[in-house]
Amino acid sequence: MLKAPLRPRQKPNPVDPNKKSVLPDENTWLWEAYDTLRVTLSKAVEPLTEYLQTLAQFKKENELSPDKYIQKLDGEGPEKGEPATAEWLKQDILRLRQEEADLKERIPEAVTVSIFMVNIKDIRNFYCGKYQQIIEREIKLIAKRAKENCYQITTKFGEITDRIKKEPKNIEELFETRKFIAECGAEIEKLKKAIEECMDTYDIAASF
Repeated sequence: MLKAPLRPRQKPNPVDPNKKSVLPDENTWLWEAYDTLRVTLSKAVEPLTEYLQTLAQFKKENELSPDKYIQKLDGEGPEKGEPATAEWLKQDILRLRQEEADLKERIPEAVTVSIFMVNIKDIRNFYCGKYQQIIEREIKLIAKRAKENCYQITTKFGEITDRIKKEPKNIEELFETRKFIAECGAEIEKLKKAIEECMDTYDIAASF
């Protein structure tokens, strides 16, 4: 009758060769094989811990928050400031695209560490996804700038038109209207510049 070997729960005590009546544990070999495998695997895992330290270089990407980043550019959130211009957003999009490309070069899809094949594609995609989110939202922010500028220009022209079309009730209001017409040239020049800037913003939005 065959008897299956059973690994001892703890290392068997050595047998004194002078005591012939005491037999060694017949499964000592199984314990020794198990212990050798355990020690080998423990040593094989150590490089994984060391490899984790290499990911510290991506601290910037790890801490990057698309929501906070966009809030700051839009003049919102706890770090309020001047909203970013369309040209600045354009240059930032180009910069982020380059950083994303560089990141893909720095982080491979998989790497061999000791006896293990480590899949780090998900980490790379996670970091790249942050850049992609920011870029997508910056493009929408440029479109938002264009629409806001267009609305402001249209509103201003509407105000000028309404003021000119307003029928004077007396001679004083007539002179005021004539004075307004004479002086609105400078305001229209300002609007002309605003229109050019608005068209530039639309061109930037169209480039993406």
